[in-house]
Amino acid sequence: MRQYDWPIDDPALYFNRELSWLDFNQRVLELAEDPEVPLLERLRFCAIYASNLDEFFMVRVAGLFDQLDAGIDARGPDDLAPSEQIDTIQARVLSGEIATGTRLRQATLAADFGVSRTPVREALRKLQASGLYDRSMIIVTADNGESFGRPGYGHLINRRNVGDIALTPLIVKLPFQRAGRIDRRHVRTVDVVPTIARVVRLRPDWRVEGLPLFGPGTRRIPSTTVMRERSGNRIRLSLRDLRRRSAQALRLKMELFGSGDRLPGLFGIGPHPELVGTPAASWQALPAGSRRADLDNVSRFGKVALDSPPVKITGRLAGAQNTAPLDMAIAVNGTIAATAPAIAPRQGAPRIFSVLIPESSLHDGANAVDLFAIEAGPALRPLGGT
Repeated sequence: MRQYDWPIDDPALYFNRELSWLDFNQRVLELAEDPEVPLLERLRFCAIYASNLDEFFMVRVAGLFDQLDAGIDARGPDDLAPSEQIDTIQARVLSGEIATGTRLRQATLAADFGVSRTPVREALRKLQASGLYDRSMIIVTADNGESFGRPGYGHLINRRNVGDIALTPLIVKLPFQRAGRIDRRHVRTVDVVPTIARVVRLRPDWRVEGLPLFGPGTRRIPSTTVMRERSGNRIRLSLRDLRRRSAQALRLKMELFGSGDRLPGLFGIGPHPELVGTPAASWQALPAGSRRADLDNVSRFGKVALDSPPVKITGRLAGAQNTAPLDMAIAVNGTIAATAPAIAPRQGAPRIFSVLIPESSLHDGANAVDLFAIEAGPALRPLGGT
């Protein structure tokens, strides 16, 4: 047998405890990113990864700083001093191996996982229950606003919709913050990164646009807004002009969607908002005619799981008069959830329908979806359903 003659105390033979722990947590994140892993397991791995990383910085890295402040040069078998370990961890963070300040958007996470926002909300709720939510800084924003009720693509900026596109939500929760308030002062999305850096006491070693939202520097945030069109042309608005356009956009959205929690709300934008939220049986019932409507993927409603509810209902008209204009009511479990017109994809083609319903209209298991033609009165004529 060959004798092992390598010095057993050689630091090259050992992994650093803290850096090895980071490698382990990276493998947890890779499991969360693996599409072959079941969805709920991936969400669980996300929670484990976040909780582990929180503990790592709050306990282990904090312990290294305590040693550094106390002048203690405690080294393990790997012979790395506390200052060397901190420098290596910082290098990993700045290189992107550990993402800092990542904004968790429910819509983005839901799209990445191919599910609705319900399981994402549940995962964030569990983070809150674990205490991680309280200790975290959370920022919710968007890359641009949305233009409603105007012709054209709602995300492309132009001088007519600039008041819509320029305005985005910005919600900031600081660590251990318990109460909030609405601050109507003018800030910009480029101010988000400097705000994160100020709160976590990190001085970026690269040039950063924008200014922190907190502290004396906020007085230097410009009151003008500058945006670029796809062509490269700049659109510059004064704060007064932006607020005037904002008021116009708000009036338009209130006309479209209403205000507050009163029905019909967001799902009442169809041709008959007075029907939304009412029992289908409360309206005059007409006998079925020769026209009918066929649902797409009707089997989806036979076994609904609320972690991925089928909130988009589509289909097409069939039978007689399937090319004639028609307003429709969609009832879910006996209650009208939305109304919508049937539209013609091209001239002379059978009409189709596509409508969103609220998640709250569905429940786990089998759900009944009934389609009606809305006629004068209003009265409801059955078209079909599940």
